Amino acid sequence: NRIYCLQGTLQARFRETEREAEALGLCTMLEITEEKSGCYWMLITRALELYGTDREYMAMCSRMEGPYDGWCRRRTVPKGSNLAPHNR
Repeated sequence: NRIYCLQGTLQARFRETEREAEALGLCTMLEITEEKSGCYWMLITRALELYGTDREYMAMCSRMEGPYDGWCRRRTVPKGSNLAPHNR
């Protein structure tokens, strides 16, 4: 499944906060909604693990495109949404 590959790529590259721009760029360039949603789902999951302060985390959220910035601020991905990745 392509979504798993994209998530694995993001997880492997976003191992430290300094690589945030690269991770955001990967998700931003995707055009298929399910792939983009899966990418942002993994990015949010990794960010919750990597950022030491709420301020740093929220600053990263502000750089995401909508509606994913809302997922990030709420620290959740809507389960019933058509935007939620199929592999959640």
